Amino acid sequence: MELIGKAQSACNSTIDDVNTDDLACFEANTDVQRASGKQLLKDYLKLNTSTTAFLEEKAQRKISVQVRKQCQVGETLTRHSVLYLKDPSSPLLYAECLFDLSLLSETKKHALIKQNLTIGDIFGCEHLRKVASRYHKAQVHEYESILHVDGPYYLRTFDLYFKHLKVAKLLEVVNAHSLYRVHQYATNESNVYA
Repeated sequence: MELIGKAQSACNSTIDDVNTDDLACFEANTDVQRASGKQLLKDYLKLNTSTTAFLEEKAQRKISVQVRKQCQVGETLTRHSVLYLKDPSSPLLYAECLFDLSLLSETKKHALIKQNLTIGDIFGCEHLRKVASRYHKAQVHEYESILHVDGPYYLRTFDLYFKHLKVAKLLEVVNAHSLYRVHQYATNESNVYA
């Protein structure tokens, strides 16, 4: 999880660091769309509960997961995935998760290993919370080939708690453009950015 290490060594940014420059390459057609994208990004960066629930609320639809790579060594499971609405090649975000399987029930272990459910679906969105959340903003981004977007991105790390138990360390990568896909879908616009 070298990316988590990179993010943890970065300085904290503030929510107010999200400005109109972040949306310069964001292909919004109107100022209203640009403002909506900026607000969505700010809301995401303040989020301390389930990402799945947040995205599903905005989209008014079920979020899907595609696990791109998974590796289990002993009781540690590393999972690299994207969350998406219509097409995994147009993801909302990219995530890397490091789970301690020894802390999980057999049902939850099996669901994670099976790879077809979001973390929110496995644990129950209402029982998840993010602790020690930090993010780092970067202009150049190695995730363009995954997120299929240009512009600055936000690399966010946090500890994931299920009820009162720390079950994972997560890294999520988004940008205003990738997150805005959920907003477009919710408003039924025909041109979802791909």
